[in-house]
Amino acid sequence: VFNPNASVDLYYDNVKTFYTNTNGAIVQATEGGDANLFFYADEGDDNADKWLVQAESDGFFAVKNYASGSYDLSIKATGQAGVDLYYNDSVKLATSNTGVTITGNATATKFLGDGSALTGVGGDTDITSCLFV
Repeated sequence: VFNPNASVDLYYDNVKTFYTNTNGAIVQATEGGDANLFFYADEGDDNADKWLVQAESDGFFAVKNYASGSYDLSIKATGQAGVDLYYNDSVKLATSNTGVTITGNATATKFLGDGSALTGVGGDTDITSCLFV
């Protein structure tokens, strides 16, 4: 439906699923459904060219890739609760109200500070005098 000097509304099976407004466009799912926006690069001829941005009905926002032949998570955000980064559909970095959790190895090219605020490193050695020189 093209509304003169107003919105453009797109319907699927008599349900409005996409429309424009003053500030942009809205993708809207049916009640209980996920709102999906698919991106196919390079004509979508390879699985790795296919991406999905999804507002899930359970309150998550996700970015997924189809490289494996099914949509795997790359980024998952939860309203007022955190963001998770994934590798091969497995959480590698997760944010929380207390900071971040890294699963696996963390590699850095530079460290700023003297390390004196680090906790939980334990042992008999003073980590600030031997690691961050």
